[in-house]
Amino acid sequence: MFYNGGQETDSRQGILGLPAPTKEETVKASVFYIVQTWVSPKEGKLFLNWLRGGHIAEVLREPGFLWARQYRLEELDDRGWAAYMSIYGLDAIDSLNSYFNSSARERFFRESEQFKNLHRDRRFHGILDLDLPSPSDSWENKTEVIYCICFSVSTKSQRALLEWLDKKYIVEFTSQSGSLWACRLRLEGCNEDGWMSYMIVSGHSSRHTLEEYLNHPTCKRFFQEWQSFASDLRMEKFLGSVEFTLDRDSFSEPQS
Repeated sequence: MFYNGGQETDSRQGILGLPAPTKEETVKASVFYIVQTWVSPKEGKLFLNWLRGGHIAEVLREPGFLWARQYRLEELDDRGWAAYMSIYGLDAIDSLNSYFNSSARERFFRESEQFKNLHRDRRFHGILDLDLPSPSDSWENKTEVIYCICFSVSTKSQRALLEWLDKKYIVEFTSQSGSLWACRLRLEGCNEDGWMSYMIVSGHSSRHTLEEYLNHPTCKRFFQEWQSFASDLRMEKFLGSVEFTLDRDSFSEPQS
């Protein structure tokens, strides 16, 4: 259900050159809509320019959309295509369902047909189940890097795993130096085994501080504890650097 891909970059330039989301901005969103995109090394930039040159801004003008962030992920896929993750924050699941059934979305798909050989996408969405700021960092600190853990868990282990995550792992995780915030999403739908799927997304001040944490004994202990659920768990991890940011409040609505 989940894939890795892409290469890291330190670029933070978007349409308006805006900063990454503060915790204050993120907390407004109760639903995340996520589009993972793999882009051809040959002319794939044309598609990225279309996304950043107006498409994302048009999506944000739809009712309920609050902000958008795009990250370039670390590894290439088996075809040598770079991967990007675009995350949209919305105020409610009803807003997202309305967007799915809108004429605007149909138009966006038609417009993207010109780039159909330059990219491939996977879409998923989830409701915010848990949202934590770091106790050691202010909400205004800027996110440079995200770290994601995507997992599906069997029905029999679901309650125990989520309790361990919410009461121990995520709380300790956000107390680490450089960790700015973390949230857990309950994704819509199940995997091929009928297991519920979730995503933990965390924001970090730099790649350096994240690498320090990943090499720290605390992190190694966490992943040893994860192993107690190994037979009832499917998990993938990936990280990406901020490439592009846009907020609904940062541009004017078109005049009627």
